[in-house]
Amino acid sequence: MKPKSPSLILSLTAAMWLAWPQSSQAQARPHSTSQTATALRQFQQGLSKLAQPQYAVRQAGSAELRQALARLTACMIRGGGPEQQARIDHLLRYQEDLTRWARALLHLPLQQRLKMLQWGIRPNLLPLVAGAFSHHPQRRADVAHSLAKIPGRNADWLLTRLLRDPHRLVYLTTMDALWNRQPTPAMVKSVLSRAVILGFGGQQTLQHMVIFHGQKIPIFTYVNNYWIQVQYGPYATELLMHWKPANLSHLLVNLLDQMCRQPPMESLFNTPYTMPAKDIAKLLPLAKPADVEPYLLFLIHRPISQNFVFNFNNKPGYISNRTMPLYLLIKLAGKNPATCHLFHTSYYSGTWAVGTAQQENAAIKKITAWYASRKITAWTPTPPTSPSNR
Repeated sequence: MKPKSPSLILSLTAAMWLAWPQSSQAQARPHSTSQTATALRQFQQGLSKLAQPQYAVRQAGSAELRQALARLTACMIRGGGPEQQARIDHLLRYQEDLTRWARALLHLPLQQRLKMLQWGIRPNLLPLVAGAFSHHPQRRADVAHSLAKIPGRNADWLLTRLLRDPHRLVYLTTMDALWNRQPTPAMVKSVLSRAVILGFGGQQTLQHMVIFHGQKIPIFTYVNNYWIQVQYGPYATELLMHWKPANLSHLLVNLLDQMCRQPPMESLFNTPYTMPAKDIAKLLPLAKPADVEPYLLFLIHRPISQNFVFNFNNKPGYISNRTMPLYLLIKLAGKNPATCHLFHTSYYSGTWAVGTAQQENAAIKKITAWYASRKITAWTPTPPTSPSNR
């Protein structure tokens, strides 16, 4: 289908220039206006060629579009005083924001993309859309509360992006803005990933290889945000506990399933005094007990991979990778942890522990028998299907 109008970004550019008030550049104005009109015609021609079946024609169309954009940009930045330069600089940054929005929309299905475009170009919404894609974290954070007051899927899509934003200022502000909004499944999944952060302290990723005078120089990207993000997990947990979303149980089951199938992920319970372990301990009781109990029963019978023996205020204590799932099973059963030798200690910034390893083993036998009497047994891993059996 042949387009009837130029793109949003180029239309904004042309409109700003053509509507510019008369000034000291009045003599240059007709020439600049003519160039702008020529660029817009070139844009229309190039855009129409993109829909043609011939590859060479589409290539030519792309070249015309690039040239048209360059001409419009050149028209904008010609001369002018400090105020005009400042306004043009603001417009160029605004275009950058809208360009990031447009590129994100390209990854959406066509119908969703068109609905988002029709919704986002409204005069009262366009500044919020541009703000959500701003290069500056403060600007992205500033639009979160305004977007949260707008109902509908399009606003949900933008808010979910802000929840996934890598900058703490943005996603923390967005979580606050969403406190009283009905969450979507995508929002819940994003917030859960903030609450229970799995990963390592940092890792290096080879990003580029530079050749300098015959020497190979590797350029690494060092990711070291795990421990920084962990400290904000409790805020995400608080939001999920406030929401109590319906799909949280399903997500928590998936998390436990991964932990049981991938032993390295059990490290979440290896140190039950850490924030991610405490966060999941708060969230798992919100899941359906029958869904999570088999996985927890599996985890309390895993081999000891990490344990701690301590003495705090003259009281002996013991913690292992089994302690947290044991505590959760006792809590889900509605029993008093003290009857299974568990107590809460302020050691390690507060955690659940038992007195000795022997007491933990006895508690595991006791709670396993209790669940077995109700025909609830441990999750059993299924062996992977071999290609010959498929």
